[in-house]
Amino acid sequence: MRLRLLMRALVCLLVLLAPAAIGAQADPPRPGLPAGSDGNDWELYFDRGVLLFQKSPMDAAPYFHWASRIDPSRAEPYFARWANYLFRADNEEVYDYIRGEESLWRKPAFLAADSLRVRAFMRNPFVHRALEVLVYDRLPGEFSASRDTRAWLAYTEGKFSQALGLAARSVERGGPRALGSRYDRALIAVAAGEMTLALTDLRTLVDELRKLDEKQMVRFYASKEQLLYMIGLLHNQLGDRVAARAAFGEALVEDAAFAYGYAGLAAMSRVGRQHAQAATEYAQAIELAPDDGHLRLLQAQTLFDLQRYEPAAIELERAIALEPWYAAPQYLMGRVRERQGREADAIRHYERFVALASQKDPIAKNMRFRLELRARSDTAKRP
Repeated sequence: MRLRLLMRALVCLLVLLAPAAIGAQADPPRPGLPAGSDGNDWELYFDRGVLLFQKSPMDAAPYFHWASRIDPSRAEPYFARWANYLFRADNEEVYDYIRGEESLWRKPAFLAADSLRVRAFMRNPFVHRALEVLVYDRLPGEFSASRDTRAWLAYTEGKFSQALGLAARSVERGGPRALGSRYDRALIAVAAGEMTLALTDLRTLVDELRKLDEKQMVRFYASKEQLLYMIGLLHNQLGDRVAARAAFGEALVEDAAFAYGYAGLAAMSRVGRQHAQAATEYAQAIELAPDDGHLRLLQAQTLFDLQRYEPAAIELERAIALEPWYAAPQYLMGRVRERQGREADAIRHYERFVALASQKDPIAKNMRFRLELRARSDTAKRP
C-alpha cells in the first residue's frame, strides 16, 4: 500500500464545513479507570483509548469520546475519535475514503465522524497523527518502501529528525511541485520544532496552488484557507501577531465562510486588547460554527473583558448546554455571576467547576480551598 496515496487522499478531504452537532450526540456510559485515577483528566481517558485502539477498537471508542467531552479544547481526542471510526469501518468504506468517493459524503455516519476530524484540525492542524497509520496498516497489503512512506512512518514513531531528513530529500527531488511531500514536511517540521521551515513549506504550497488555479491545470487536494490558517497559527507561535492576522485574513479571502479564520482574527484582536473587535470576530465565527462550545467560551471571555456580563452569561449557558462536562465554562460563569452580585449563583457554578475539574488544575485547587473556607465561615455564623 502506498502511504503517499493515502496521505494525499487525507488532505483531499479537508473540506472545512461547519462540524455536525458533535456535542448533541448521546454520550456512551463513562468507562472506568484504574482505582485512584482522576476521572476528570482527559489525558487518562485518551491514553487508555490509545492502549486499546488496535486490539479492542470498540472498547477504545468511549475513552476517546469522554476525553473530548471533558476537554473539548483539545485536538487529540477528536482526531482519535475519527481514526477509531475509520479503524472500525469496513475495508470498502476506507478505500472509498482514500479514493475520495463522493457517495461517501452522503452517509450521515461518515459525515458525523469526519466532522470530528475537522474539529481536531481547527483545534490544532499539526496534531500528531500516529493513529491514522494504524487505520491504513490494517488494510490488506503492505506499506511501500518509498522515501515518503519511510518519512511518514518515522514521524508517527516520534523519530522526527530522521523523518525530517527523509522528507527534505523528497522535496529536493520533487522541486516546487512536490506538493504532497512539502505538506508532509511541514507537519514533520512542526513536530521537530522547525517552525520557520514549516512556514516556508506552507507558503510555497499556497503559492503553487494559486498558480495551478490560474492555469486551471489540476484540482489539488488541499484547501488554501486551511494552509493559511496553519500559517497564521505558526506566525502566532513565533510571536509575529501582524503576520498571523494577515494570514487569517487571507484565509477568509479564500473562503468567507471559514469560521476558524474569524476565530484566528479574534484571538489576535484579544492579544492586542482590541476586545470589542474580537467580540465581533468571535460572533462571526460562532454564526458559522454554532455548535462549537469552546468557541462560545472564548467569546464569553471576550465579553467578560468588556464587562458585558449578561451577554457573556448567555454565551456560557449555550456553551454549557453543548459541553456539560467541560469545567472551564462553569468557572467563568461563576466569575460573571460574582461580578453581577448574584452570589448564590456564583457559588453554584464554582461548585460545579470544582466537581468537573481535574485534580491537577491549580485554579480548581484554589477554588476548592475558597469554598471550604466559606463553608466553615457559614457554619461558624450559625447559632
